[in-house]
Amino acid sequence: MIDNTDVLGVISNEWSITANGPAEVLSYAQIPFCACESTSPRFANKNNYPYFWRTVPSVGIGEHIYQLLQYWNVHRVAILVQKDDDLSYFNGLDITSSMHKHSIRILTVFNLYTAFNNDLVGDAKIALDLVDAKYVIICGQSLFVSQTIYHLGKKGFVGPDKVWISYTTPQLYGDPISMFGSDYYLFIQGIIFLVPLPPDTNNPVFVDTYEKVQELSSTQMSTSDFTIFFILQAAYDCTMMMLLGFDHLLKSNSNFTPEMLASRQLQQYMNFTLFQDLGYKGATWPNMKLTNGGDLALPFQFQYFTGDYFNTTAFGQTTIDADYFAMYTNAAVVFHGGGTVPPPDGVPLPVTLQYGSYGATTGILCFLIVMGLVIIVVLGVFLVIFRRGKVAKSMSIFECATILLGSLLCFINMALYLIPPSKGVCLGRVWTLALGYGLSVSALVCKNIYVARVFWKKVPKANLLIWTMRGSIAFLVTIEVIILGVWTRSYKPFFVQIESDGFTYTSCGKLSSTTAVSGYNIFLTFLILPTLYLIQRVTMSQFNESITLISFFVLVAILWGISSISSGSSVFDDFKFCILVWIGNVWLLACVIGSRAFEQLIDARQSVKKAKTSSMATSAVGTSSEIQSTVSGIAASASATGGGQPVLTKKDAQKREGILHSNMGRAGKAKADTSIAVVNPLHKKRAHQVVPYRFTKVGELTPTKVAQASPWLLARIELHDLGDGRTTWLSLNFLTFTKNVLLIRGSTSVTVNQQLVVVSTQQWVTKETKIGPKPSVSQHIHYCIKFELQDESKADTLAKNLRQVLETILDQKPICRT
Repeated sequence: MIDNTDVLGVISNEWSITANGPAEVLSYAQIPFCACESTSPRFANKNNYPYFWRTVPSVGIGEHIYQLLQYWNVHRVAILVQKDDDLSYFNGLDITSSMHKHSIRILTVFNLYTAFNNDLVGDAKIALDLVDAKYVIICGQSLFVSQTIYHLGKKGFVGPDKVWISYTTPQLYGDPISMFGSDYYLFIQGIIFLVPLPPDTNNPVFVDTYEKVQELSSTQMSTSDFTIFFILQAAYDCTMMMLLGFDHLLKSNSNFTPEMLASRQLQQYMNFTLFQDLGYKGATWPNMKLTNGGDLALPFQFQYFTGDYFNTTAFGQTTIDADYFAMYTNAAVVFHGGGTVPPPDGVPLPVTLQYGSYGATTGILCFLIVMGLVIIVVLGVFLVIFRRGKVAKSMSIFECATILLGSLLCFINMALYLIPPSKGVCLGRVWTLALGYGLSVSALVCKNIYVARVFWKKVPKANLLIWTMRGSIAFLVTIEVIILGVWTRSYKPFFVQIESDGFTYTSCGKLSSTTAVSGYNIFLTFLILPTLYLIQRVTMSQFNESITLISFFVLVAILWGISSISSGSSVFDDFKFCILVWIGNVWLLACVIGSRAFEQLIDARQSVKKAKTSSMATSAVGTSSEIQSTVSGIAASASATGGGQPVLTKKDAQKREGILHSNMGRAGKAKADTSIAVVNPLHKKRAHQVVPYRFTKVGELTPTKVAQASPWLLARIELHDLGDGRTTWLSLNFLTFTKNVLLIRGSTSVTVNQQLVVVSTQQWVTKETKIGPKPSVSQHIHYCIKFELQDESKADTLAKNLRQVLETILDQKPICRT
């Protein structure tokens, strides 16, 4: 045919196993090949058979069978396959694929061979009984179907609860009674037989074709033999579509001529797409269209064998797209034994449970996820709005934001349980939970180690300490990501079906390969213990999170124990796990950020109350009720001093060290902390002189620090005045040490910038020297003390009070800058 240039196309009625070789060779030679009986799905592969097409359906027969099973509410089937037959083997693959696609449980797939083997049939009977198969799909040629059903029936696999489904008829080329026995028709009763929808016998094209064949063949062929046994209408349509395709090709391009067609110059345009949609009304179907696999798209009709010879009765059909099955009007199926109700496919199956489609679990999980997201948003807004407040600053904003991100990933992990498991979903569940937990715990641990380090005696530079902490978080999280990445490369999905409580649930299975990921997160959890030891150095309660660390560690242990006890035994285990994840995350957010947000709310209310009474508090500063002596021996009588103030004797005054800490330098250039001796007005030479002394408490105990890298410590602002018009100093009195600055009358300034308060004073001092041409040198001496309060409103109030007190002491209003 290839060498004969007169051959432009080939029409064949060969079976699939015979057509296999010619179809491939003719496609290579670019010769169109139409088959009317080759129904193997193998020919739908257009990479191997681009010029092959057919006027019969093939691929997708499993989809039509599924529609019937769905209509009968059947969810379990067994499949028997004639393995050494090409058509049967590929049809078996097609049907198996469709059953898996629609979640029909395949109880067993048993392969048999064309040559009858009684022992092998016995093994098939045992296999079917073991799985309690009620519906069996058989894939094979007519003889194979006949002998398999008959011999299995003789071995006991027959009855009203057994239903056979076949796409080939058990009709034989011979007398079945002489081949098998007189009971043959009894065993084929109730077999469900599906066939491409037979042609409409009233179709004018079909009628004309049928009559011409009868006339030319001089036979009295029945329409059943014509359409089902010999499929002659398909052969006729093959011929017509081939010729119409050639005609369409010539008309598609004015440059194409019949001579070019006859000399094979147009073969490259003749693959199956040329014949795919010609608008041809055929004998088989009014609208002959080919699928993308080169098959004819047709509905399928379902029939059952009555047991009276090979007679069948049609009871319904599917649509051309295999998306629906409809029973014929007044039709009914008569199964083996005479029953008309489809038998159950076995013991009742549990209802398939998906958290995303089951009312109770869907509602609860969605509610918890939304609540978790709301909590994250509220706490995030709190951190943004109050980021400059004392409460938010003491929390470490960056680390709290990291904990929020970790919690967000955990809530996303919960959302993934609303989706049916797949490889991607299972990977997402592991990644979001492991990474979310790692972020939260790493930030919690590193933040508390940082706070503990701040309270050590030797505190490094603030920026270095902060970046060291954040680098540690990044390091711990990076290790987590690396472990997850290595695990992902070797991950192979393994789904497990769990049945309990009347449901069946598919889970991702025991992810035993995540041992390294779980182990690393356990390591992060145990880092809480040494952190708990270190945090004991922190003496200020607002910075000590010991209770949070202890409660979170204990809670994680309890939740892990609960999760481990019931794991893998119930369809609701994953649901319970989501609840535990939510509890752990909300508890951590409540302890680390929520409690401080509540504290900020309380502090804001107190600030409003203080603002209302600030004028009263200011007027009371410096009165006799606030004046108190720091040493004993202050005279009880105001008349002894003549000034109405308590007095300080030499003995008592010597109890004060007389050493004032200050920042000294030229013209405002600050030096490191140094010490200078201040002339004690109660010197030995003036031992019996009594000097008035006034002590004023300007501020209450409040978290304060004197340098950026310093820790927050409780301190009180005090003003000391000897009352002799010469010596006044300001003290920043901490629990373990004191910072002081001398105040020069007439040249003192008080500056406040948000939480930072600066008190400075300066004067010119002339010093005698024997070096150089000038006998003396004048220096500009600058005394300054800077301190920062956690609360901006307290800093502003303190500055105002300090200015008023200084105004009364220094007899001049101090310079104020804001």
